[in-house]
Amino acid sequence: MEFTNILELKEYFKQVRELSLEETLQFRKDWRQAFAKNTKVLLHNCYRCGNNTRWSSYDWNHFKSNFYPIHENSLQVIGKESIPDTEEVIVFEEDCAVPAIVISFAEMKKLLDGNNFKGDLYFTPRHFSWTLVFPYEDSLCGPYFVKNKTSAAPA
Repeated sequence: MEFTNILELKEYFKQVRELSLEETLQFRKDWRQAFAKNTKVLLHNCYRCGNNTRWSSYDWNHFKSNFYPIHENSLQVIGKESIPDTEEVIVFEEDCAVPAIVISFAEMKKLLDGNNFKGDLYFTPRHFSWTLVFPYEDSLCGPYFVKNKTSAAPA
């Protein structure tokens, strides 16, 4: 199955918890603080962020510019981590107009097994210890599995 956005994921899961738009915006801001704080890549601008009304870049471009390794088999890479199946994972899109959803790590593993992502989807736990990003340009760049480099992730 191919997923390109949160709406398709919500349909796949049938019942899913959704963050409010305000929580989503704060979570994305915290994500950028945790994973792209010192980036030289101009982070995206969109209607919801209030900075501009045009796109200037994608948040995942930070990984591309810093030469993070691309992980062809993300399930295999993330499977090596000690992550409890019950851990909550927040899934959000590049576009801030769509509220994020909350799934368990077990659901995420099932989702990754045999499915394809083509739409700038970000998977991250609330404590920001890691992130898994599927850029729409997956054959050229990504997916990326990145651990947080800082010891003090945002709360």
